[in-house]
Amino acid sequence: MRILEVIAACLVAATALILLAGRPGGRLARCLAAAALLVLILHAVVEGPHWQMGPVYLAALLLAGAVMTRRAIRARAAGAAGLLLVAAAVICAHVLPMFTLPKPDGPFAVGTRIFSLTDTSRVEPAAHDSSHREVVVQAWYPAQCGQGRAALLRLLLPNWGKAPYRRWKETTLLSSYQRFVWTNACEDGSVQPGGQLPVLLFSPAIDGRRTQSTFLMEELASQGFAVFSIDHPYSTGPVELSDGRVLDTPSNPIEPLGTIGFDRAYAILNNLVEEQTADTRFVLNTLEEWEHDPRNAFYGRLAMDRVGTLGHSLGGSVAAETAVEDSRIRAVFDMSGPLLAQARQSGVPMPFFFMTEHVPLLDAEQLAKLDPDARVDAEMDVADFHVLLPMMAAHGEYYAELPTGSHAVFTDRPAFSRYVRFGGSDLAETARLHTVIDRYAVAFFEQTLESQKSPLLEQQESPFAGVSFRKAGKQGLGNRD
Repeated sequence: MRILEVIAACLVAATALILLAGRPGGRLARCLAAAALLVLILHAVVEGPHWQMGPVYLAALLLAGAVMTRRAIRARAAGAAGLLLVAAAVICAHVLPMFTLPKPDGPFAVGTRIFSLTDTSRVEPAAHDSSHREVVVQAWYPAQCGQGRAALLRLLLPNWGKAPYRRWKETTLLSSYQRFVWTNACEDGSVQPGGQLPVLLFSPAIDGRRTQSTFLMEELASQGFAVFSIDHPYSTGPVELSDGRVLDTPSNPIEPLGTIGFDRAYAILNNLVEEQTADTRFVLNTLEEWEHDPRNAFYGRLAMDRVGTLGHSLGGSVAAETAVEDSRIRAVFDMSGPLLAQARQSGVPMPFFFMTEHVPLLDAEQLAKLDPDARVDAEMDVADFHVLLPMMAAHGEYYAELPTGSHAVFTDRPAFSRYVRFGGSDLAETARLHTVIDRYAVAFFEQTLESQKSPLLEQQESPFAGVSFRKAGKQGLGNRD
């Protein structure tokens, strides 16, 4: 719980204890109840209200009414109810806390803006009408934040001007609290003056969203990159379109795998990759227009000759495919995304970094023991690595494996909770692995796009505990179990 939430909960609990002792109407009880209401109002303004604190809000109102009564029985009942409500809020805040994103390490403050872009050259195939394809893009970039009057306001209100983790319409009932989780980025901040910024294009997982890896977006922006994270409607979400419509998170199109089967699953994934690659290339074309448009905030600031792609899961596949289809891409950072479509046939012809969680590659005897869904999933893992590793060995690329089996480690989700059902189980390990991802991504793009040689990438062993890192050469990548 955040500081004002803790204070409010303590004041409510103290009021409840006084009432439970059968002392309604006293000056102390009235003062504590009034103080609790005032702190909750301040909490709503400074920190933002959310459902986990709902029981405390209710308890504060209940006790405010109870302190006016002189009936001990009613006061005790209200006190007992108040304590139970505070306990419920503590449990809710423990299971799904108001998590904090790590502060980026780079020298620049971070700004963020959201854009809705319509590709008039393509019809939206999923809309069943003649509407054009629309994508939502969130930019993360070095920014000027907290200047002038805003600096004074930030001293009084630390979250003033900060962007929320998610827009209100893009949350669900359960995740609605994330509207009041604050990023480290100033909302719509002006671009930091200076030279041109290398450009990175990010695509999320098949059921992810553009904000899913904010920890990495902010770190890259703080290091001097302009990162454009893309929501691909009807594949990612929830996402709010320019007309106010909200597209919910779609169901995974390749589940159940055991029913769909190996070949059909790859056909579906290839189609999705092609569609999202077209989205990414459209965004890239739009950025080129912005670079030459004096009316645009990014005018003259985007280094369109220094462009990289990155992505997670299917988004990593999109990052690789975009590089194969578009010669403007100079480097690819793929977070656990198999090579699909053309990339699966030809490989990736420019600097390529593949980072993955630990994925066990099973033999035929082990596969035979699995249920149909798990077996097809494991068969696809084996097929993907049999394609990927020879390609990387031939091109001399980078490979890193993290000491976790969590595919979600490349997202913010493990930080949402201590409980696996809601995200992760070890917050300290999640923070450590996020630092590993940050360091390798920054080093890779600085070396490939900024020509800054990185000692981290020259080491054949990772300095991070448990992380397996290899730079492929003539000896290949070695054994992969």
